[in-house]
Amino acid sequence: MEQSLEQERNRQARSTACAAVDSLAVSPTGIVQYTSRGRVLVVGDEEAQLFANRIEPPLHAEVLLQKGSEEPGVPVVAVGGRKVRINGHLGGA
Repeated sequence: MEQSLEQERNRQARSTACAAVDSLAVSPTGIVQYTSRGRVLVVGDEEAQLFANRIEPPLHAEVLLQKGSEEPGVPVVAVGGRKVRINGHLGGA
């Protein structure tokens, strides 16, 4: 079976990207420090609430609810139709 020109280009691009990733050396750094104090923010809809309900102590979950209605059991921050933008990094002020 012959590949189309687009399929061949995609295959080559994928191979090039994989080779580039394989050559990267990643080492741990102590630059970013983060202390969660056991708090976990789960972002999503009703499925996020189900997931957050399974998080057990010593972790404490809170849901940033983007869609759906609040379920009892997990603290929820409702977005109320507003767009949410999360940026920054762990340890960032």
